[in-house]
Amino acid sequence: MINKGKILKSVVTLILLGTSIIPTKAFVLLGSSAPPRYPSGDIQVKIVGNQTCSTITESTDELIEIAKEAVDDFWNTVHTSSINLMITGTVSASGKDIADFVSAASNNIVIGCSTDSIISSTTTIAVGGYSYSSNNLKGYVALNDHSGSPFPSLSRRDKVATLAHEIGHALGIGHSEKDFALMFYASGAVYNYLSQDDADAITYLYPHDSTFNGLGGNCSSISGPVGYDHMNNKDSKNKKSLLQIFSLVFSFCLVLFIRKTGKISKEFFKECYNLAYKLLLSKRPFAQEVEHKV
Repeated sequence: MINKGKILKSVVTLILLGTSIIPTKAFVLLGSSAPPRYPSGDIQVKIVGNQTCSTITESTDELIEIAKEAVDDFWNTVHTSSINLMITGTVSASGKDIADFVSAASNNIVIGCSTDSIISSTTTIAVGGYSYSSNNLKGYVALNDHSGSPFPSLSRRDKVATLAHEIGHALGIGHSEKDFALMFYASGAVYNYLSQDDADAITYLYPHDSTFNGLGGNCSSISGPVGYDHMNNKDSKNKKSLLQIFSLVFSFCLVLFIRKTGKISKEFFKECYNLAYKLLLSKRPFAQEVEHKV
């Protein structure tokens, strides 16, 4: 005889255990809990066109195409956000340092090849961030153009994902704790799709209704040091296990069946298993890893 009370207790225990194991959303914002924002979700991105790249082999036109793929394949796909990044040609910079890119920006994002001393010659692929003062948000992405830079050795898709990652920093998003997110800290785990965590971050910063920007918007002016984060060329062996998600859905499904029918059977187990398995498969596109081999 099946003891329904014991089964329910066991299933509820599984649910509580699964809930405690699965971490909550983990997106991180640069600078503060309410970082500065561009005037609207329509943000121009420009490529430095007057400074010749030395180690990086792409031409200005090729960098423009890579940047277009980065915004259209990643950030512009988030339907819950008003973000609309637009690659609008080139801009002139007085040099190849990050400060030069910041000076060239004005409430937009500037991307260029850089030999700034802050970029390590062999371990850093790129650096992204922003500077903000007097209601002028200046975003930048500095691609490592030092001799020995790992950027030229990346596949095109990895270059696209790298630019998307650094543009995320220029938008005010920090490194995610989720190892399957685009904004995860290690470039050894670059993904071909945005995770829900990435989408949550950009939606938080740029929702469709500007009233809810950052749960109240940005009302203050932040000045001082340039905020930045960088992408290191380190292989990441962390794999996101989806077993907790499977267990949670499977257990919750069983509870619903038992509460509705007052009994349990093999058919219930089968239906709940199939439901959880389909959900598991649907999550895989968000964890498609591409390893850098430099």
